[in-house]
Amino acid sequence: MTCYSLDLRKRVIIQLSEGMSIAEVSQLFNITRQTIYNWEKLHKKNQLKPRDNCMRRPKKVSQESLENHIKKHPDATLGEIAKHFNCAASSIHYRIKKGKITYKKKNFYILKEMKKKGKHTRSN
Repeated sequence: MTCYSLDLRKRVIIQLSEGMSIAEVSQLFNITRQTIYNWEKLHKKNQLKPRDNCMRRPKKVSQESLENHIKKHPDATLGEIAKHFNCAASSIHYRIKKGKITYKKKNFYILKEMKKKGKHTRSN
């Protein structure tokens, strides 16, 4: 979700008040018409200011520090790494995936015997 600035919202409302149609304003500012309808409603209530929770929080884990930690502790689980960086395991998983870091603990190969297929005969 992108958060549009108050300045942009005011410019859109000004263009509407000067007589431009919603479709024209939508094309001019590259904003969906539904967003403009929502801003009109908010403007009538004097609540045009964007909410504070629209902006993303800064990232807690830098890619470099995560890579260094994984190199130093190759057997650490996602939970242990998350505890080290004081964040959620899903955040660590996301950063590993985004950084294209291969995170395999160990390669285990379990050999199983193959079942032999054969004709079963009945004894009478």
